[in-house]
Amino acid sequence: MRKSILMLALALMGSTLAKPFVQPDGVGALYFRDEGGSMLTLCTVSKVSSERFQTKLNRSDALLTASHCTIDLPYNSPSFTFASFDDGLSFIRLKQVVRGDLAIGYDFALWLPADEKGYVPYNAIKSYKISDRKLLDFGEDIDSWGQPSGLGLTYTKGIVAQPVVDRPIIDQAQAIDWVGMISADLHCTGGCSGSSVFDNKGEVIGILVGSLFDGTGFKHTYLVPTPRVFEALENDALTIPIDRKKDDPKDSKKTTGEKKDVKEIKIGQ
Repeated sequence: MRKSILMLALALMGSTLAKPFVQPDGVGALYFRDEGGSMLTLCTVSKVSSERFQTKLNRSDALLTASHCTIDLPYNSPSFTFASFDDGLSFIRLKQVVRGDLAIGYDFALWLPADEKGYVPYNAIKSYKISDRKLLDFGEDIDSWGQPSGLGLTYTKGIVAQPVVDRPIIDQAQAIDWVGMISADLHCTGGCSGSSVFDNKGEVIGILVGSLFDGTGFKHTYLVPTPRVFEALENDALTIPIDRKKDDPKDSKKTTGEKKDVKEIKIGQ
């Protein structure tokens, strides 16, 4: 009898520990409307907030996703980019306001509603506080909500495997620079790119941007640490232009937003 009670108590404890750090009210999907009018799912997007946004954005909230989610879209893509927080029942038209430089590991983008009509549902969406923590702990519990293509809203839980990646992971490190990013044991698949990753306080500590398999079959998932968002807001050298028509063709950054053919790298998560 005592053994049964103990097993039940452990089971209840386990279910409590498995509870998500946040509810997915502020998690949606990023869409692109093609020439035929069809809505195509691109990535996951979350509404986040920080008082540190005020200086650059003149507001404390924005939608956060990965920069690489839209690098192959036409230069006028903001006119055709939307977010949905109710599984595609309604859409908010977006404009991109900051795009981090993917080539140097600043793979994130901030978006805002593009017109007044979108502000009513936008303002009703829950926002998550974005953390400026400088360093996570080995084995720290983290979790995430994502929108994998075709699977709908999905929850995943894991740990921090490496708080700071301190060496190139692949031979072609010049293509995608993982150094300084967070390595995590988190499940992800196509469409989860841009997902906010939370610590046990429910704050956003990273942006899920990709994964790779090593020779042992272990899957490493990589996160952009959120302090890089604030760094880019304070230093334009860490971003790339939003308006591609104005990009300088002589600027080496013009090619950094292109996808690279790198073996075993899945960056379109």
